[in-house]
Amino acid sequence: MKSFFSSIRTALVPVSGLLVIAVLLSACSKFNDDNNTNTPVAGLMSFNLAPDQAAVGIALGGNNLTNSPLAYTNYSGTYQRIFPGNREVESYDYIKDSTIARGDYSFTTDKYYSLFVVGANGTYKNVITMD
Repeated sequence: MKSFFSSIRTALVPVSGLLVIAVLLSACSKFNDDNNTNTPVAGLMSFNLAPDQAAVGIALGGNNLTNSPLAYTNYSGTYQRIFPGNREVESYDYIKDSTIARGDYSFTTDKYYSLFVVGANGTYKNVITMD
């Protein structure tokens, strides 16, 4: 009788250990595909090349793109993620909070763009190029 219970105990320890490992690994590997949506985006890098504009802000569709103003010859430092589609692009004098150039541009998913604010003496425009 003693050998019967000891053989069951000897068999149960490894089997229960494997069962616990299998449950833990299966719990870690579950991914819900419904919550893993890929939002389409494009990338935009902004540059201030207007010599008489000490602080320029950039907005897309009324939402600020730059967290801080871009000084003359400065740029955003990286491509910022933006939603694709036809978007209103506005550059503005950060100090006076007044628009210096505005226009629409169509951004394509998974493409990268550069925005250059150019001009001087009250005449400015946004030049956008696909990189």
